[in-house]
Amino acid sequence: MMSALELEGIIYKLLKEKTKFAVYNHVPDDALAPFIRIGEISLRQWLLAPESAVAKMNIVIFSEQQSNQEVLRITEEVAQVMAENINRANFPCIINLEIININIFQLKNMTWCGEMELEFKIIYTPLI
Repeated sequence: MMSALELEGIIYKLLKEKTKFAVYNHVPDDALAPFIRIGEISLRQWLLAPESAVAKMNIVIFSEQQSNQEVLRITEEVAQVMAENINRANFPCIINLEIININIFQLKNMTWCGEMELEFKIIYTPLI
């Protein structure tokens, strides 16, 4: 059974290895933008169907540019990395990954933020 901690570890390692940006689950005070932060994660498992679960995770991208272009580019890169690497061959228990929401907004004058909400469908028993 995959826990929320294991899922976070998979995504952290994937982003660390496949992008050129710093990746954090806790951002240090001296972090320099652009960087990626793994945000909230929730895992919902049904009592009537304990062999499966749905996990939701937020990935947040920060940029300090005058426009939203850098954060848009990084968001697209993260989506591409996820699409190319989260599959049944690499992670047999993850049967589906969907980006359910992307928001890009300005925090202050030159700080942009991109939030991606991901949904994973996980199954613990092999499909026959």
